[in-house]
Amino acid sequence: MAAERRISIDWHRYTDSLPVDRVPNGRKWTVTPEPYMRNITQSCLKHSSGTNSRILWVRYYARRQPNSGNLTMSTQDNRQIEQRLGIPGQYSVFIHCWRTLATLAVFIGHATRPDVLFDVDFSPIGRATIPTFLIVSGYFTTMSFAHGGKFFKKIAKRYFNMWVFFIPASILVLGMDFYLIAVDSVITERDKFDPNMSVGRILADVFNMLTFSGEYWAPSTFGQGVFSNEAFWTMDYIMGYTLATAAIYLLSGWRRVAALIIIAAIIGPTVILLSPLWFAGVVAYEIHKRWLYRDGVTSVHHLTQLIKERFRIAVSTTTIRLLGMVVVFCVFPCWLIFEWMGWGPDLYGWSKTWASYEIRQYLGMAKRFLWQWAYIPGLLALLLFARLFLDNDAPPWMLKWASLGSRYAFPVYAIHFTLLYLVQSWIPGYVPRHDHITPYIMMITALALSVLFGFACFRWVKPVTDVWAKKIFG
Repeated sequence: MAAERRISIDWHRYTDSLPVDRVPNGRKWTVTPEPYMRNITQSCLKHSSGTNSRILWVRYYARRQPNSGNLTMSTQDNRQIEQRLGIPGQYSVFIHCWRTLATLAVFIGHATRPDVLFDVDFSPIGRATIPTFLIVSGYFTTMSFAHGGKFFKKIAKRYFNMWVFFIPASILVLGMDFYLIAVDSVITERDKFDPNMSVGRILADVFNMLTFSGEYWAPSTFGQGVFSNEAFWTMDYIMGYTLATAAIYLLSGWRRVAALIIIAAIIGPTVILLSPLWFAGVVAYEIHKRWLYRDGVTSVHHLTQLIKERFRIAVSTTTIRLLGMVVVFCVFPCWLIFEWMGWGPDLYGWSKTWASYEIRQYLGMAKRFLWQWAYIPGLLALLLFARLFLDNDAPPWMLKWASLGSRYAFPVYAIHFTLLYLVQSWIPGYVPRHDHITPYIMMITALALSVLFGFACFRWVKPVTDVWAKKIFG
């Protein structure tokens, strides 16, 4: 074997010429244009015997955390990845904190159900959370698919990554359901709770969980979700929209059209009705990409140049940032006015006049679609204009904690609903009143257990499934 010699390589020169090569020990490394690979430290040129070709072997390293056996990227490496995707540090903190707060709003909304768990209705703070999840998830998902890939491989990997949290969560929820039925918990009094725990029903819910299809052509909201986890229904919508987004970005021609038709036929009108929320996030990403991203760099300066080139108007970056601040801070009073005036319920009441009760029940959780659509302008404005002034990097500690909170959103969302009623059944003399301590004990304990579940998934489940994913998907 020819001798090795170390050389320094230029990232931009060799990125596109390094697909998959066979290394000397017979293993394969996939070299993709990820920013953290800019930290390439060693490489060597090997001359294959009998030919004039030269193969460039590249070896790259991820930083190893002290006293840890897992290879992880440093905060700086994560920043490089986000910058490549067009997300500055401050905007990354904003969007991750937004998703974390939306998760907490959902938790509080579920934990304060009047006359059962609490006596004050906090549901108004959670009305915009489902639109928030959909629009932010649409934004992040588009970032993943916009850079290409194989349709079936990316979709399979996305489902696999969701199962990491929702399979353990559903197993625990099933066990909690048997216990809650045995102790005659207040959850059994809910009109959406299905007490049928037959083998057929359990298998049906397992199928709905694995395929995220429980809301597809849903005839009613009875037995909504997986077992007693009513919050699961949102995932059916998210995964349906993920399929459509993947078809748009990863397929072309007649394959794209055929895939979209098949997906629409599978998910049904229930899910399609709320799709404008998701695709508002897709549109926001495309606007940021086209207006703020140029030559591998994202900046408000590009927007000022674009305005000058197209409209012959000279605008300073300070003016652009002030405009972003004004729009973002105007969204909040507009939202308060919208809620105070009750325009959402009015829209919902108006939509009820369009069809009979029997027909509207086939819309499942999308029956409030007009109410949900009303949040699109405000949420889209937040997503678009916050980017104009949150244009700089953020301290590493801030990025770390914001990303950590967002990371726990899915595991907390996956199990918190049933945990609330489980903890409530444990507390003797529970009093559903704001002036009694038991509801707050219930909320804090359920939230802590939800976070503990997420920690267990990240600590013990995900490392194992990551090995499986690497073997299956490469």
